[in-house]
Amino acid sequence: MEITSNVIQDLLPLYLAGEVCPETRAQVEEFLARDRSLAAEVERLKSDFLKPILTGGTIMPLPQDRDAQTLTRTRSRLQRTAWILALSIAFTLAPLSFTFDRGHLTWIMVRDVPRMASMYWATAAGFWIAYFLTRRRLRSAGL
Repeated sequence: MEITSNVIQDLLPLYLAGEVCPETRAQVEEFLARDRSLAAEVERLKSDFLKPILTGGTIMPLPQDRDAQTLTRTRSRLQRTAWILALSIAFTLAPLSFTFDRGHLTWIMVRDVPRMASMYWATAAGFWIAYFLTRRRLRSAGL
């Protein structure tokens, strides 16, 4: 089967986006080596037309270490979630701390300083809200 100019023009969007298999890429490049006018049009598309369309109107080069940056950001978010959970649990349980004194269980903060205990629980509520919002955001991102 002979490859015509129309077939190559149909393949150009995929070729320019880098979404073709190596065999198709080789055939398109071979055809472009023979047809200089289409090759010039492809170069014009690469420089003037295609990049702004693919990037939403702005040319945004991706950094070389984009995958490493994404992995670092993901690890950081997961660690932050673990810290928020730990603080939530700590501030929830701190007012309920107790001691054994002469055979009796004595609640320290709730009994002695109830105002401070309520401040701890308010802080814990804030951490719990932050934790659940963070988990929801991570779940929607697929993590």
